[in-house]
Amino acid sequence: METRIKKIETQRRDGDASDITNTYLVTDNGKEFLITFRSYRHGRRLGIAGQEGFLYRDIDANCVRRQVVSIGPACGVSIANDDVVEGLSPCSIQGVLVAEQYDQATEVILRAEGPEGSEQISVSVVVDGKVIDLQCDL
Repeated sequence: METRIKKIETQRRDGDASDITNTYLVTDNGKEFLITFRSYRHGRRLGIAGQEGFLYRDIDANCVRRQVVSIGPACGVSIANDDVVEGLSPCSIQGVLVAEQYDQATEVILRAEGPEGSEQISVSVVVDGKVIDLQCDL
């Protein structure tokens, strides 16, 4: 398994310095996704560019899900959709978070090491052409 993450765009919304959306090109085992990370005054969220909802890691099923919520009857919150994102690994979501921590990173590379199904992941962060290898449990 290899996942590559590159920041391709940064947008500030309405001139508000606290409302920033970074878009990442995530290549996960040959399949490409545009993942957005929005940081704003009231929180943060991950999503897929051009789609409603937010992404989260389902630890029990070891997958990534996209959930869309809406206002339901009697002003309650209703879950409109909660679908598995096929081909997007939970590790790739963690990789986007690593890219956010290393704002100057041009690329984050995740590689599985060890036997099939093991959780050992090698993380390399590329900053200005220099590779920083991290030890982390994803």
